[in-house]
Amino acid sequence: MAIVFCLDCTASIHLGLNSHAGQRLTCPHCNTELEVIDTSPPEVDWVYDELVDLWDGEYAYLGGEAETVVPG
Repeated sequence: MAIVFCLDCTASIHLGLNSHAGQRLTCPHCNTELEVIDTSPPEVDWVYDELVDLWDGEYAYLGGEAETVVPG
């Protein structure tokens, strides 16, 4: 079982055996939302959910395991 550290409070967080890139988790100590970036070596980053203008008025919510394109 892999261990990562919260980017806000530095508490240790145990990743499950089936953890994967793109998986979201919440720090049990400070409730910070994190996303697994890589599993070898284990790495997390803050979750970024933002609306981004792609081109010609199309927008996408980036973050998580998929992006949703919203017609402009």
